[in-house]
Amino acid sequence: MYTNRNDNSFLDLGTKTWISQNCSFSASGGNITIGFNNFFNTNVKIIAKSGITIGDNNLFGPNVVIVDHDHRFDDRTKLICKQGFTSAPIVIGSDIWIGANSLICQGVTICDHVVVAGNSVVTKPITEPGVYGGVPAKKIKDI
Repeated sequence: MYTNRNDNSFLDLGTKTWISQNCSFSASGGNITIGFNNFFNTNVKIIAKSGITIGDNNLFGPNVVIVDHDHRFDDRTKLICKQGFTSAPIVIGSDIWIGANSLICQGVTICDHVVVAGNSVVTKPITEPGVYGGVPAKKIKDI
């Protein structure tokens, strides 16, 4: 486990974690906790300002992005880059496959036994097992 002394954030990569080329994990004010036996394919990006928790036995396809914050843009009198962020924790359960090029957004919880199809954007909690896909992701099949 790595702890950042400047902001008390930490990164726990878990046990038996497989990380491919060009992956990055950034606990920038938030915490990242990864469970047992997870596989991160090429170019996965995980960035936490609040917190991201990942369970056990999950597969993450190439170019998956998991980010627990968004830029604010509600004040038209200010530049977007000067408005700060909103943030909410992400919880990803166990036995999940997140397909290539998918995005998991702030505040999302994904229950166990889920497949997220490639090129999907998950913007709302997934509360029952199944296959989810699209923009925004919706249930497309039971498993």
